Amino acid sequence: MEKKGYFAVIPAIVRYDSELNANAKLLYGELTALSNEKGYCWATNQYFADLYSVSKRTISTWISNLEEREYIKTRLNYKENSKEVANRFIYILPYPVENEFYTPRKNLHEGIEESTQWGSEENFQDNTTPINNTNNKVTKTRKQVYEDSSDYMKLAKMLYEKILLNNEIDPPVFQNWANDIRLMIEKDKRSIDDVMRMIAFSQKDKFWQNNILSPAKLRKQFITLKAQSKSKSESKTSNAFSGIDLNG
Repeated sequence: MEKKGYFAVIPAIVRYDSELNANAKLLYGELTALSNEKGYCWATNQYFADLYSVSKRTISTWISNLEEREYIKTRLNYKENSKEVANRFIYILPYPVENEFYTPRKNLHEGIEESTQWGSEENFQDNTTPINNTNNKVTKTRKQVYEDSSDYMKLAKMLYEKILLNNEIDPPVFQNWANDIRLMIEKDKRSIDDVMRMIAFSQKDKFWQNNILSPAKLRKQFITLKAQSKSKSESKTSNAFSGIDLNG
């Protein structure tokens, strides 16, 4: 893909977000530039990896961080009857400007393919970083802090440790990860045991271990993961009994 000459835009709410690293912010700017032509970016991780001289896994981490902070949304299209990704579209989500910095983001998402399942809306409300343009100061709303002893933090670290068995990713912001775990349990009504099972299943499965690289992605794909886990478990049970003569 050729390098486009469009202008990149990095709004204040992204620039001053202390939970994003500088490279993720730079990538956000690149995404805005590439979205100018069609309203979305279709560049691959390989394209960005070559552009910034980093690995594809690093690019995947940056994109996941931007999506977790609800600055972008991704949509994957799969090849027919396959788990192989045909193409990916990245959309820039609307962001607050001027006196709208205290507006919850989920009120700004209208008009972006409402039929598509985008994932968490609650995460941003718990981690809002409103910006005051008048005095250039960054003010943050109070947010919940998760102790290392909490179940949410333990599950977040459990997922990270299992991810590292298959993939190399940058250390996450564990407070954000613990918050996504909390939403799974409290908002989605998933049991702790079910979350633990889906963490284990997602990191053993050859396909999912490269796609579930954060609790936000785990939450988004939870129903699919649970269905596949159940299907594979039933298949193993069926195979274990095949060939056994119950009358013998």
